[in-house]
Amino acid sequence: MLDFCGRYAFRAWAEADLLVECMRRLSQHTDPVLSRAALRWFPTDGDLLSQLEVIAAGEEGRHNGATWFWAQRFVERSDDIGRMSALLERWLGEGLSAKKFKLAALAIGYQGGRADLSMLRRFLETNPDESLNELYQDAEYRVRRRSFI
Repeated sequence: MLDFCGRYAFRAWAEADLLVECMRRLSQHTDPVLSRAALRWFPTDGDLLSQLEVIAAGEEGRHNGATWFWAQRFVERSDDIGRMSALLERWLGEGLSAKKFKLAALAIGYQGGRADLSMLRRFLETNPDESLNELYQDAEYRVRRRSFI
């Protein structure tokens, strides 16, 4: 039912009438199908941040694909794109590193807008590393190439 609601734009109804019952059932016992559907269509901010941590800890050769998939899910779920930027800002604020900045720049490059670039720029100003500047420029190019706003 959660998959159907997520896939066919009944998210508001599912959040109001279905999600509470699903979370109650998950608290009583583990259901892999239900937990997978809840995580896919109704992830909490904590779930999304932990997914970023898993991506960052993973193999570097998989960062691009995993980050694209993570960012694409915001579109698939019809999430507010501002949510993605806010989560990335929070994640970078917890401890800036070159790897975290790279993943954030990739995500913004894949699904962010021009307004999201200012968030990346703020972190770049606090850490004037040339490699981070190149990552920012790549993200800026991707965003400006596909969006007018």
